[in-house]
Amino acid sequence: MITKPIDQWKDLPLEQFKNEVFQLQRRIFGSSQKGNRKKTHRLQKLLLSSFAARCVAVQKVAEINAGRNTAGIDGEKRLTDPQKLRLANSLDVHQDILPVRRVMIPKPGKTEQRPLGIPAMKDRALQALITLALEPEWEARFTPGMHGFRKGHSTHDAIDIIRSSIQVSPKWVLDADIQKFFDQVDHRALLAKIDTFTTLEQALRRILKSGCMEGGVMSATNEGTPQGGPLSPLLANIALCGLETDLTEYFQQGTTRNAKKPDRPPVLVMYADDFVVLHKDREIVTECREFISAWLVKMGLSLHPDKTRITHTLDVETGSAGFNFLSHHIQQFHTGKYAVKATFKQVFTRISPSPESQARVYQRIATIIDKMLRGSPDRNAARRAEEVLIPQLNAVIRGWSNYFRHCNAKHSFSRLDNQVWFKLWKALRRRHKKRGRTWTVQQFLKSSDGKWRFNCPSNTDPQERLVMHLFSETPILQHMQLRKGKSCFDGDWAYWGTRLGRYPSLPLELTGLLKKQHGKCHCCHSLFTRQDKLNVCTEWVDEGEKKKPMQRLVHQDCDSQLRRSNSAAAMPAVDAASSPVR
Repeated sequence: MITKPIDQWKDLPLEQFKNEVFQLQRRIFGSSQKGNRKKTHRLQKLLLSSFAARCVAVQKVAEINAGRNTAGIDGEKRLTDPQKLRLANSLDVHQDILPVRRVMIPKPGKTEQRPLGIPAMKDRALQALITLALEPEWEARFTPGMHGFRKGHSTHDAIDIIRSSIQVSPKWVLDADIQKFFDQVDHRALLAKIDTFTTLEQALRRILKSGCMEGGVMSATNEGTPQGGPLSPLLANIALCGLETDLTEYFQQGTTRNAKKPDRPPVLVMYADDFVVLHKDREIVTECREFISAWLVKMGLSLHPDKTRITHTLDVETGSAGFNFLSHHIQQFHTGKYAVKATFKQVFTRISPSPESQARVYQRIATIIDKMLRGSPDRNAARRAEEVLIPQLNAVIRGWSNYFRHCNAKHSFSRLDNQVWFKLWKALRRRHKKRGRTWTVQQFLKSSDGKWRFNCPSNTDPQERLVMHLFSETPILQHMQLRKGKSCFDGDWAYWGTRLGRYPSLPLELTGLLKKQHGKCHCCHSLFTRQDKLNVCTEWVDEGEKKKPMQRLVHQDCDSQLRRSNSAAAMPAVDAASSPVR
């Protein structure tokens, strides 16, 4: 608790503020789960007026978000510490909203452009503050099939649900996309759905109706939630909330158009405006398309006619089997009787990087190579182009391969390694025309371990060589599927610390050990629960001729057992945590 006024931003206990805000969000989540609207709104008002929440919102938009260096129509960006403190003190839910600055950015791999609306800095901070208040309320209402823009959820969770749904039996698929999703949401329907208290509703209406400025021309915003603000992703999820529940209830009642009640309701997997519907009966999938189209009309939305299609995961009756979802290509194949792959009823499920995603990452790498290795080498340059190129390539390769390391990407990784190698060979031969092929290989393409990969000596240390990371060096790992019904606001620190390696109000040292030990006690090997008390202990392990201290996470009851085992082996004393974790 702050007992004296603070006039320096750097003196603010921001970590303590984050913990206070999170505890309040947990209370909002719990009251929303119980359906206590009066208590939920009272807690939201408390959060909106909290100085800690205002500081957290300002820190998010001014220090954490990638868009902090992009200015709105007010021209403010990269705020100084005094400006951040003034903004936190002046932030008010009743403040006037400036129009957003409209910017058009190209969609990856397409000719069409996506409109972005960049709010002013103070409006961004207000949107972040409102998000802190609204998000836990709606996290209690979101259905398990919604994964876009939610804490603790990822694209891999959506892909895992699809995998588990089609692995037992092939399915018909409605591969759908909502047309101009962020630009056509009906404001009246959205505000009626949020149904919050008057002060917050008026603030939301001012944000939605703020207008946009493009090329010095002001235009009104009568519909849509412009992308670019912290609040837009949450409003988009709220707009689609209830679709999965209504679709399931529609088919459970047995009053469909075909008078046919399916054995199991269709599976709906959503990630923002992209979603798929899976079912073994094509008639059910066709009817889902009509039901969803009618449901979206209530929110002022419609399905994209060119990007919505019905296909099958296995058969090729529709011309091409499989579909693309979240940059993954999902398809099933028939296998022989004696197939060695993991199959179910002679059907193998392959989820791999989509061809479009592979082409985009190769084009990005090729552009970097052409830019850096253009022309002849400059002997007077402080750093050679090859030395600067390798860290840039590693950043792209590691980021892309880490995203796809949870699917069947081994063949795609090897193929891309081959393409990048030949691209580098041609660029290096063109750059070093006066050198022979053997010199080029020995200087840049053959490493000390005998593998052929791009490398070069470091300018700072001639004995050290910079080595390019290969796609195929990224290990293929199984993604830990999200437990159904879990939310980051449910207070299960043992589960989320194990899954994410971080959790509010817990030190990184503790959550790091939770993830490293897979959520299990080092002594009894049982899973930790939120009711457990834990101790961080030190165990001395043999490492050659020396003994190395290793930190272990154990139950408080197992702490004495670990001490006894170390004492019996005449080991040094174990250091326990000063206060157990509840």
